[in-house]
Amino acid sequence: TRRALEQSTHAAVAAVKAEWFGDEAVHDICTGIGGDAVQFANRGPVHAVERDPLTAAMAWENIRNHRSGDHAFSVHCCELADYELPPHRWVHVDPDRRVSGRKALDPDSFSPAWTEVCNLIRGATGAVVKIAPATKVPDSPILESEFHRAWFEIGGSVREQDLLWGEVCDRAGFRQGERSATVIRADGSRATFQDEVTSASLDGEVMDMKQLEGCILVDPRSVVRAAGLTESFAAKFGCHLLAGPSGFLCYPNISSGMPEEMEELAAVGSVLWIGPCDDRKLRKELRARDFYPETIKVRGSDHDPVQMIKRYRECGQRPIRLWIGRLGRRVFAAMTKTQEKS
Repeated sequence: TRRALEQSTHAAVAAVKAEWFGDEAVHDICTGIGGDAVQFANRGPVHAVERDPLTAAMAWENIRNHRSGDHAFSVHCCELADYELPPHRWVHVDPDRRVSGRKALDPDSFSPAWTEVCNLIRGATGAVVKIAPATKVPDSPILESEFHRAWFEIGGSVREQDLLWGEVCDRAGFRQGERSATVIRADGSRATFQDEVTSASLDGEVMDMKQLEGCILVDPRSVVRAAGLTESFAAKFGCHLLAGPSGFLCYPNISSGMPEEMEELAAVGSVLWIGPCDDRKLRKELRARDFYPETIKVRGSDHDPVQMIKRYRECGQRPIRLWIGRLGRRVFAAMTKTQEKS
């Protein structure tokens, strides 16, 4: 069904989560159609729990048909209150976030509700809770320590946020109380940025467009921004914030080369031209250089990238990336070569 598919985990993300559990028996609560359970069954036993009979039947068939190997699995169609969890358990929970038919960002509107989720994982050896990328996690007196919060991006879309608890954090190489942002590439490889304790600090603000000439503009990937790690990202790589955490960054250290990790986690481009975002001026500069904008990035302005691509397509034959951003109160336009890794 549409609802079941919308809540199902992307196979590439589920495969990463499966690694965190090793070969332990996993209790997959609110399994849905089994997107996570299939990957859990590829590396060890899994016990899936789903209260809806039709969805539970789909989960059974999906696990049976798509798992590799012969690890034991079971699907329990029952209410959570009727399912007996063992002590020292390993748990994955994907609460229903569409109880009222709409996406809910308030954990108290989930099913099971946040208090029940906390009770589920409190006795766990390791646990993962899947929630929406924009969900804010409330403070809970029920839990003795903090989650690690991990965000995932695949295909340019931030798919989910996962809360890691207990020994799962150690196995994933994450620290409790911190955040991480992971990009999963088309070939299954991935790049991760963690909120690290660093001695780096943000450089002073850039206030003059001339200071950006010859520099590299940086736009952290959506998953870095969703995780609230833009400032941490800028500090680690020595970037300037051009308009606070929501704006573009500037990397001034061209002579030292660009860190490979930064290229993996951001769109980057060397500035060829920069000036005020004036339609007549911009059109003139594009024509003079035989450029047209193949892609356009906009931050801090209401410019429509789709309309701008149509408007400036006839200006030249050589593709560039156009950046529309804010510097103080001024909106600038910049042309860059593309240096983005897929």
